[in-house]
Amino acid sequence: MRLHNLVTRWLDGCRCLAAYDKIPGYRQLPWLERKCLECHAATMLLRSPWFWRGLFWVGVANVAMQSLAWHLDLVGAARDLLRALPLLLAFPWLASARRVRIQALLRNRDAAHRQVDRDM
Repeated sequence: MRLHNLVTRWLDGCRCLAAYDKIPGYRQLPWLERKCLECHAATMLLRSPWFWRGLFWVGVANVAMQSLAWHLDLVGAARDLLRALPLLLAFPWLASARRVRIQALLRNRDAAHRQVDRDM
């Protein structure tokens, strides 16, 4: 993946974080149905190999940041920020993946094949 694509997707994820409920058709659903949709999207994400690959690399980056904080003998806020940096950088990608999954679930929910009675 090119660096340009990586940065573009990360910035798209930042926009998703700012407007997490601005998905067409999402706010019109009742609260319980929205939460069921969220849980279904989360389970879809957990079954994705991309999630586990990303989690592995966040873990590797976290170990590197822990080692760097120990090597530089950082204390206080600088150490905490350095240790939290991999997770903070991963949140926009998670928000983007969540948005894509919810949009797919809403499209599938509203698709014509789901609303036609079949006589078998």
